Amino acid sequence: MPLADVFSLLVLGQGKSGLDVARWALAHPERVSATTVYGGGTSEPNDATRALEAQGASFVYGTEQVEGAYDVCVTCPGISEFSTFFKAGREHAAQIMGEPEFAYRLSPQNWIAITGTNGKTTSTHIIAQALENMGEQAFYNRSGANLIQGITTEFAIRSSITGKPRYKLAAIECDEGALRRVCKQLDPDVLVITNVFRDQLDRYGEVTHTLENIMAGVINSPHATLCLNADDSMVASIAQKVDNEAVFYGVSCEIYPERVADLSDATHCIM
Repeated sequence: MPLADVFSLLVLGQGKSGLDVARWALAHPERVSATTVYGGGTSEPNDATRALEAQGASFVYGTEQVEGAYDVCVTCPGISEFSTFFKAGREHAAQIMGEPEFAYRLSPQNWIAITGTNGKTTSTHIIAQALENMGEQAFYNRSGANLIQGITTEFAIRSSITGKPRYKLAAIECDEGALRRVCKQLDPDVLVITNVFRDQLDRYGEVTHTLENIMAGVINSPHATLCLNADDSMVASIAQKVDNEAVFYGVSCEIYPERVADLSDATHCIM
């Protein structure tokens, strides 16, 4: 269901990203007729919320019991879809969505996601430059903010004062750990996967867990064309596990004068 030209907005959560949604709404009175923020059970007023109240937003503190009727409800990342807070928002709004989906609804109709252990930022810059050279209207997350909050902000600030998208295309670098949730809400047209290596073991654990995170993002992108690194066996093997159309890229010339023994962290070779 598309967003109406003018709608009332309910925001669940008063964290940084939730307040950013409220700021966007206040800056776009042509799109948002009223903005209400429920901070949650332990929420209290602070300088940031008072400033937004002074600009016209309504805040409700210290409760997860929502009242009233709203056209759109936007939830912060930390609110589980199984929580009573989320359920309350869903019962009082015609539509409920996360911040990335809300930003996407206001932004480009086509977007490219780039993920993997290494090379995400460089690959994103290359793709963005290629799109620019082709004369396409495109943007990318130049700052490198590749988690849900950063991606949401990138989409929101690329919309016009009336909330309409300024660009036709977006090339978005996405952290492999966030890919599952981002793709579930945004459904990219193209998903580029660079490689899978052991990295940030405190966050991801073994390399197989990183691959599982990426696979979850792929499964949540049923309409995406996959652009896979043919020189990484774990990445290339993804094409055998899903029905998505896949294209491959790789190196066709000699790089090293001698055979390289350890090219991947893969546990086995896939031919």
